[in-house]
Amino acid sequence: MLTKKDNSAEFGLGPKIPPIENAKDTITEVLGKINAVLGDEGLKLNKFVRITGGDQLNLKITQAVGDTSPSGVRIDLLEPQPRLNILGWLKSRLTGVTVSSAEVVVHIDKFPDLHIEVAS
Repeated sequence: MLTKKDNSAEFGLGPKIPPIENAKDTITEVLGKINAVLGDEGLKLNKFVRITGGDQLNLKITQAVGDTSPSGVRIDLLEPQPRLNILGWLKSRLTGVTVSSAEVVVHIDKFPDLHIEVAS
């Protein structure tokens, strides 16, 4: 029988890691959007743009390097890539996203990158 002095009973076999603070809303939002892409209806960004995917996302995440130092994160979407549908007539595949504190760059197969400024 374990006693109160035995830390393995209270904390398990490893060290106790404190809870993450101020992240629940962000995690919930990101998971909701990923699950929407994987669902039948896809993720509707607005009334003109929808992203749909299969039953899985394969990601390669690397540091995005700026002119002098790391400036963000690059997320490459490997096969199968989510499909992008704009107004029902412009259809392509999303190949990746680069995110920094200044902008979000959406990489679209066979189209120029879409640069979106981060205002605040």
